[in-house]
Amino acid sequence: MSFLNPLLLFGIGTIFVPIIIHLLNRRQFRRVTWAAMRFLKTSIDQNQRRMKLEDLILLALRCLLLALLAFALARPTLPWLKSQLLGAKVASVVILDNSASMATINGDQSRLTLAKQAVAVYIEGLPLGSSASILSVSGVETQPTSNLSHAKSVAQDVPQSGQVLDILGALSKAHEQLRKSGAVEKEVQIFTDGQAANWQSFDAVIRKMEEIRQDAEISIILTGKEAAANQSIDRLDLVSAIPSLNQPVTFQVDITNHGTSETYDVPVQLEVNSEAIGEPWIIDSLPAGKTESLTFHAPLTILGQNRVTVSLPGDSLPMDDRRTIIVNARKKVQVLLVDGDPGSIDAEAETFFLRLALAPVTGEQIDQYPVKPVVIRPSEIETSDLDQVTSIVLANVADLPQSAVAKLKSFVQAGGGLVYFPGNNTQSEIDNALLGERHGLLPAKLGQAQSPENPVTLSDKTEAVEFQPTTGLSQAKFWTYLELKPEEGARTLLKFSDGAPALVEGDVGRGSVLVFASTCDPAWNDFCVKPAYVPFNHQVLGKLLLNDNQSANLRAGESFNAFVDSELVGREVTVYPTNDPEALGQLSKVELDGEEGLIRYAETTRVGGYQVSIANSQTALQFAVQHDKVESSRPTLPLEQLTRLENVATVVRLAPEQMEKGFIGTQRAGSELWILGVMLVGLIGLVEMVLAQKFSEPK
Repeated sequence: MSFLNPLLLFGIGTIFVPIIIHLLNRRQFRRVTWAAMRFLKTSIDQNQRRMKLEDLILLALRCLLLALLAFALARPTLPWLKSQLLGAKVASVVILDNSASMATINGDQSRLTLAKQAVAVYIEGLPLGSSASILSVSGVETQPTSNLSHAKSVAQDVPQSGQVLDILGALSKAHEQLRKSGAVEKEVQIFTDGQAANWQSFDAVIRKMEEIRQDAEISIILTGKEAAANQSIDRLDLVSAIPSLNQPVTFQVDITNHGTSETYDVPVQLEVNSEAIGEPWIIDSLPAGKTESLTFHAPLTILGQNRVTVSLPGDSLPMDDRRTIIVNARKKVQVLLVDGDPGSIDAEAETFFLRLALAPVTGEQIDQYPVKPVVIRPSEIETSDLDQVTSIVLANVADLPQSAVAKLKSFVQAGGGLVYFPGNNTQSEIDNALLGERHGLLPAKLGQAQSPENPVTLSDKTEAVEFQPTTGLSQAKFWTYLELKPEEGARTLLKFSDGAPALVEGDVGRGSVLVFASTCDPAWNDFCVKPAYVPFNHQVLGKLLLNDNQSANLRAGESFNAFVDSELVGREVTVYPTNDPEALGQLSKVELDGEEGLIRYAETTRVGGYQVSIANSQTALQFAVQHDKVESSRPTLPLEQLTRLENVATVVRLAPEQMEKGFIGTQRAGSELWILGVMLVGLIGLVEMVLAQKFSEPK
């Protein structure tokens, strides 16, 4: 037997109170000589013995009553006695892992299905009066409730998500809830597959569990078995610089074998707008743990958003066998080239080589080519119509009026792209103050022009995953470049061979700004006459255009935000999975954001394509949600980490045959006896009252 409130056992000492009162209230007799009294002596002696016995009985009952009351308040428990009625009330937090790896099929059901069954059994086994709350990867977070049927229902409705398990964040939320609970018995139950990739911050998780154990018991219930075979699509990226209507574009696809053995003849199919493009690409063999990179070429057949999907045959984890992205195809890409040094003839213009690089065609091909460069002078910015312009290039521009800079800022904030090339006209201090400090259009502070003793080159490699430079950059020589000091949050996309930043990017509103450290003409380098100059500038332009695609391609859990015409504000928006149009659509409304309409949608746990329709409008949008590739990783927690977890938690590897009430929570105190104690207190109190009344009657 154990006690949940052992300090209250000191209350048994109160049994001395009625004893002391009894002793203090004993009658003191004074002898008075009275002749007639001797005749009553025999009767009095008999009555005194009876009264003493009655007083002792009442004294014993009162002492027992106080002792039992203290005993009940100390909450005695019997670990070997299991009873829902008498069980100690529990404040429980259930962490249900519904990350992408939980979709793995073991046998005829997924790991998540098995985990939900285990949660139901666990909640059904909680003692009466207990409370439970549910936390999940996809944001399901309930407050503690004593309505256990409701808690069980919430757990069963948790959807399969493509997100990554944040075990540390879930533990922090669980601990916060338990701190607010006044229950003596507290539990944290983690239902997960124990995928190793989800426990990266393992030391921090252990420390958090040690902290929680000061208040609560922790159990980790491992569901499912390690999958022996799984091929996944880890990457689907557009690598063509400028996606154009009915023009072939290039996609890079990475296929990884996460299984334990080599696979053969793996077909990989590309689809554009649900139409298969050619025959599947067959991977002859793919060793275990290896990745195969494939290149696909396909035209974009719809002006605007196109849905591109790559698929594999189904395996134990269906979620990573398909990957979808949205690509925005343009018919025309208009680029405004602001020339700060036009020269006396066309060939001397600052933007001469840049214009040829952006549209490297002649004759009749010019009209068909999607990129349309237009050259203007700095003074023409204020009068230019920027509605149809996708990107603006400032080439060796000086002394821009403030009104022109304000117009450029509005253009970029609305989603446009801006490229800054310096030159001999550049005044770093003025541009830093006007473009940078006042309007926030420079992702890097401009320094002094540097002229190294030996010319530097551009690196063919980059740390920026989203920007893949073209080959041949190292052939160009730069004898002068501007020192760039990236601001906080800016990204260095390219560097010179001496390590100095060459291309820096920063976000401004919904658009972005790129700053190049050297000129776009031959004044400071010979880059503009090298073969790599044309694909480089197309990559830069494509990088700016990626904003259209990035906002429509999300990782599971990221919010979808799309700006639409302000006339649509207040209209209902319906969002539903593309491949399941009969699914119940999620409703939203177009909000007002500044002078534009904004669609917000945060329920992006389901992987795949989505359709967005606006009531009474022809406007239709698409976006795609991808799972995180770490969720495809096969290995579960190694023995060393499981051993460390067993030091701070109860680890249970669950199999379907273990689904019985009581398979979890074995560390509980057991059944409480305080109810029986209170019942005895009431019974003894009643007996004491009856006897006291009876003993006080005249004899």
